[in-house]
Formats: sequence, structure tokens, C-alpha cells
Amino acid sequence: METGIAKTLKHQLGDQLTFEVADERVVAPITSLRKLDWGSMRVNFFVIMPPALLNNMPQSWITSYYQSPNKDVLDYSLSQAYPNITLVDVSASLQQIQEVMDKLSAALGLLFAFTIIAATQDERFRNAALLKVLGGSRSVLSQIVRIELLCIGFVAGLLGGLAAAVARLGARSLCHGN
Repeated sequence: METGIAKTLKHQLGDQLTFEVADERVVAPITSLRKLDWGSMRVNFFVIMPPALLNNMPQSWITSYYQSPNKDVLDYSLSQAYPNITLVDVSASLQQIQEVMDKLSAALGLLFAFTIIAATQDERFRNAALLKVLGGSRSVLSQIVRIELLCIGFVAGLLGGLAAAVARLGARSLCHGN
């Protein structure tokens, strides 16, 4: 049994596990614990049973293989020869996830830049106070603030629209596999 799931379920060596397979119960003790690297992209399982306990049970098989990008007909050939095979192209999924992460990173970069610009607000207040001391009228100061707020609103709307467009394209790409 995998150590993390054993800890979560509060199981230890010697505990009995009961599984129901095709309406039959299979009971087996925990004889060893193992640690898995779930980030390895290898096939991993929480529990491994001795084959003898499952000989008379329905079975399915799982494996992984590397398919060279220049041999993209192998998966098609396999699915044609064996219609009950389920093929999952992990590289395509990882590529889509990477594209979404890149877009999210760019959006966060823009948000960070916008935050830095907004952080200079104290300095702008000091400048407005200095203009007031130097004789700037209330109408000139309010006009400066209006122009500044219009620019901030325009940039925020532009960034929001771009982020929405990127999110929509990313979602469409994930849903349709494009």
C-alpha cells in the first residue's frame, strides 16, 4: 500500500483490506508500504495485490509507451487493430496545460505591472499637494485626477478584455482539443 493513502486511512502493516471485485470479496493483509512519486507521470497505484488473489477476477491491463512525434500513425493503427484499447496522449494534454499556464503567467505579469502603477498613488497625492501649494487651482487638480482615472479605467478595461479573450481561447482549446 502507498504510504500516503495508508496514513490518510490510518492503516498499518498487518491490517486487512477488503475489496469488492465483480460482486466478490477479496481480503488481503497489508504486507508492505511504499512511497510513490506522483509527479513522475508513471503509472502508479495505491495498492498492489498479489496476482494469485485476482486470477479468477475480471481483468484489465494498463501500460504506457513512448510514441515518437514523427510516427503519429501508431496510435491510430493500435486503435484500429484493437477497438477496446483506450489511448491517452499525455503529451498533448501537457502541452495544453503549459499553454494555459503561459497565458495565466502573462496575465499575472500585467496585473503585477498594474499594481506597481497603482502603488505610486501616494506619490501622486504628494504631487497634487505640491501643486496646490504652488498655486494650482481646484479645477486643474480635478482635471488631472479625471484624466488619470480615465487612463487607469481604459488600461483596466483593456487588460480585462484581453484576459477574458485569452481565458475563452484557453477554455475552447481545452474543450475541443485544438
